[in-house]
Amino acid sequence: MERIADPAGAASAIQSLKGYLDELIRARRRQPEDDIVKETTIIAMGASMLYLARNPGLKARLRENAELLELAVEEFLRIEPPAQAHARTLSADVEVHGRRSAPASGCSYSGPPPIGTRISSPTRIDSFPIATPTAT
Repeated sequence: MERIADPAGAASAIQSLKGYLDELIRARRRQPEDDIVKETTIIAMGASMLYLARNPGLKARLRENAELLELAVEEFLRIEPPAQAHARTLSADVEVHGRRSAPASGCSYSGPPPIGTRISSPTRIDSFPIATPTAT
């Protein structure tokens, strides 16, 4: 496990975020709204913040290159998915890896990368692009 570069700063940031989210959750329980305040969103945010606290170099790159944030979010969701598996009821015939399932039957799946995708470091963002685009 990697060490956090600034443990006191990380603890303070986590406490601030926790206080904010606790109040936000209480407010949503009193008056629900259709927004991103969902358990999986909060789990994903927390896991992403912890990853950045443990990887200050990546944090600095993202601060310097905001255009990489969308890709970073995708990578955070890949390495620390907020939901490990999903269950669905099929609405049509489906064949996966030679096995067929009929409509109305249940299935579950997890979130691996697409078939044929090679990830050199499945639990790290090692291959994260660090180059800054150059002006033409």
